[in-house]
Amino acid sequence: MQFCGEHNYGRANIPRTNMKLQIETTQNVLIEYEIASLGERVGAALIDYVVMGMYFYFVVLLASSLTMYGSDDMEGLVWLFILLGIPWLCYHLLSEAFMNGQSIGKKALKIKVAKLDGSQAGIGEYLLRWLMWFVEGPLWFGSLSAVVVVINGRGQRLGDIAAGTAVVRLPRQISLRETILARLPAEYQPTYPSVTTLTDRDIATIREVLASREWSQNHIIVNTLANRLEQMLSVERPESALPFLRTVIRDYTWYAARM
Repeated sequence: MQFCGEHNYGRANIPRTNMKLQIETTQNVLIEYEIASLGERVGAALIDYVVMGMYFYFVVLLASSLTMYGSDDMEGLVWLFILLGIPWLCYHLLSEAFMNGQSIGKKALKIKVAKLDGSQAGIGEYLLRWLMWFVEGPLWFGSLSAVVVVINGRGQRLGDIAAGTAVVRLPRQISLRETILARLPAEYQPTYPSVTTLTDRDIATIREVLASREWSQNHIIVNTLANRLEQMLSVERPESALPFLRTVIRDYTWYAARM
């Protein structure tokens, strides 16, 4: 796992916003994610703060309403306030754990948390990022995070450094018609029966490459993945790499529908 900038064609300085995270998939294909810019992270944080503020306002309004309608059970109100306040306090931890590394703000800005070794971040990494947020966020109003992200060189705040994660941009998606999700014609006949030996994770990787305009147009990624699949399926493809990948997806879909 490594970070790299754009190729330097005579330029002395490489903008940090162009830095990329290289992830090696189970098919030994290197896929590059662009590191989210500071502006994208700030924008996502502002959206999250608005969401958290609205939820907190709802909690206060609910507690006030119960008091107004004559509830004298102060202990019950306190416990209600605590229970409703837990989701607010744990917002970042819960959202990233249940939304695959995204909060509402990150989802809106199309960025997510990814581990530096390419594997899926788990509850341990999200927990570390959440705990460090109490140091970076409220006490320093986010300025400490911004400074660390700028000087770190990898787009990481302290929570990312502690957890071994980074915030990356999601690849741009092409239209549904161009993806392998289109329905197969009734008369379709599979070409490669050995696709049944592939796993759902293998197919997910191929889909991710095909669904990304950046990756599907990268001949190195497409050819490497096609060559690897050719070995795994023990076939000799008579077609070029991109049509071959689409055929594999269609064949897998055809067999999966009949299992």
